[in-house]
Amino acid sequence: MAKKIKDSDISHELFDDFDRFEHFAINNWKKIIYFCCAAVLLVAAGAIAMAISNSMEAKAVSAIAGAETAADISKVLKEYSGHPAANNARLRLASLYSSQKEYDKALEQYQFLVNANVPDVVRQRAEMNIAYIWELQGNKEKAAVKFAEIGANSILPEAVRSEANYSAGRIYASIKSVNKAIPLLESAYVNKPRNSSSVFWRGQAKLLLERLKSASDVGSKG
Repeated sequence: MAKKIKDSDISHELFDDFDRFEHFAINNWKKIIYFCCAAVLLVAAGAIAMAISNSMEAKAVSAIAGAETAADISKVLKEYSGHPAANNARLRLASLYSSQKEYDKALEQYQFLVNANVPDVVRQRAEMNIAYIWELQGNKEKAAVKFAEIGANSILPEAVRSEANYSAGRIYASIKSVNKAIPLLESAYVNKPRNSSSVFWRGQAKLLLERLKSASDVGSKG
């Protein structure tokens, strides 16, 4: 008579992979269900969080892009001041103030950007625009000095330095400081410009240099 084999006598090594999982599942079905439910909840929570995040992002971008007046932009800046799009919104606000000749308000916005943790390109534009505002306020020499400082900063991009040097030279030329204007305009005249902006400022510098030198020649002959 064959000897009855008990479950406890079945060797673990005789189970193949499928049998082992089946045996594990039979004895641990509650744990598996709990684990699966927890995994589903985690995935669902992540999906919900992403949906909320995307919804908030879309709302912020829509609100910032839709703001047109100075009052509207000021309002959205209070609500979404930390959003990346807020930087351009603040530049737009400063530009609006400048067009309305509210120069102090414009300067306040530009100075905020200069001191804030913003991308270099935004900070550079804000610094340049501060000098432009000073020029509009009638502080021409102060503006020229600021432009010249920016133009002399070798760390800055070529196009920024070229624009700054041209602007400084242009202002000095307008206040009859030709000796200061010419070297700055020559610096703005980049020999091998690397981009279209540099080409533009190079062209502007060339035209003004030719006019100044032509006027100087006429004056010397007279």
